[in-house]
Amino acid sequence: MAGLLLAAALLPWAAARSDDLAGPLQAVDAAHVLPAEVASRSPGDWLELLGGRPLETLIPSAVMFGVISLAPAVLLMTTCFVRMSVVLSLLRQGLGMPQIPSNQIVASLAIFLSAMVMWPVWNQAWRDGMEPYRSGTLSAAEAFDKGSLPIRRWMAGQIEQAGNRDTMLLFLERHPDGPRQAATYDDVPV
Repeated sequence: MAGLLLAAALLPWAAARSDDLAGPLQAVDAAHVLPAEVASRSPGDWLELLGGRPLETLIPSAVMFGVISLAPAVLLMTTCFVRMSVVLSLLRQGLGMPQIPSNQIVASLAIFLSAMVMWPVWNQAWRDGMEPYRSGTLSAAEAFDKGSLPIRRWMAGQIEQAGNRDTMLLFLERHPDGPRQAATYDDVPV
């Protein structure tokens, strides 16, 4: 009840105060009116604001940034980072120190150990795929196939070591485009 009385008492003061502020605000709005030539432009002319580059150069940049944003997920799926991180976390728990070393240190160690394990695979993928592509002897599709082969073989070796070959073959049977009988892991579709 007291709040309602206070609001009723302040209402005339607030109305008078808003009339005093209307003049300066109208002056600011009048100063910020867009010229007719700017207001009449079409969305196609807005590219001039981006440095005059045509849309054909902006789309590949957007696609490149999209692909780069997926790189961490691809690295998680195709390297041993997750395995290293889990082993180091279990080791930390087994030693009876649940917070020492911190999660950042465990993740950093897992990144470095993963890089050490994956370095030979990445070197072979670079030699088989990127170097011939850069020299012009392979097309982009052929370079991708030959460059991804060492990574696929490494991942297949991990499947074999874990004893998950039967599970992989079960998924292969359900794949609509895959071969029904895979002789090697190279025959498995990506």
